[in-house]
Amino acid sequence: MSIVWKIIRIIGLYVVSFFVCVIIAAIALDSLPDALVVLFPLFTPIAFVWWYEKRRSTRIGADENYASEVARQEPAQLLRKRRIRADRADGVSTSRVAEVADALVPDIKEGRSD
Repeated sequence: MSIVWKIIRIIGLYVVSFFVCVIIAAIALDSLPDALVVLFPLFTPIAFVWWYEKRRSTRIGADENYASEVARQEPAQLLRKRRIRADRADGVSTSRVAEVADALVPDIKEGRSD
């Protein structure tokens, strides 16, 4: 299903940018030869869509790398980070939170959860 949405996104982005380029060509490019005025709305949207999709895939790839990195971390580390974030939100001193979390990590690794 994602390939269908990608095709729809690309076609929609091309159509919208084509109309924007036609308006720009009609208003701002009157002094250029007719051939260049016609080529501008045809090829500029292609370059724009290519650039947009390249940037989008890079951004999504970075997000997926971050997610896989988080998944590889040990559960104890994740629990410690989650508790520190929650206690920071509650206004608890982070040094005290770190001490408590470090004390709990061996219990978690041994399978105890008092």
